[in-house]
Amino acid sequence: MGQRKTVLQASRTAAKVGMGTSMAALVYTAMKRGRSAMHLHTWAGIGLLGFTLWHIYLYQPKRKAAAARHRLAAQRPPADK
Repeated sequence: MGQRKTVLQASRTAAKVGMGTSMAALVYTAMKRGRSAMHLHTWAGIGLLGFTLWHIYLYQPKRKAAAARHRLAAQRPPADK
């Protein structure tokens, strides 16, 4: 379990670095003029979207764990007050 967590943390870090780099490229190319800057700006935007989707995917809970928590919550009797 420890190695899987390390790989997950490394993937999360890579996604964050990719998002930051893409954002920096977007800001830089937004200030530049010319056709090459326009193309780089477009690709940096696409890269930002890709890294963002990867980042969201890495933070999603596992379906089995979420289903188990839901079943446990449904099985518990209501608390008396």
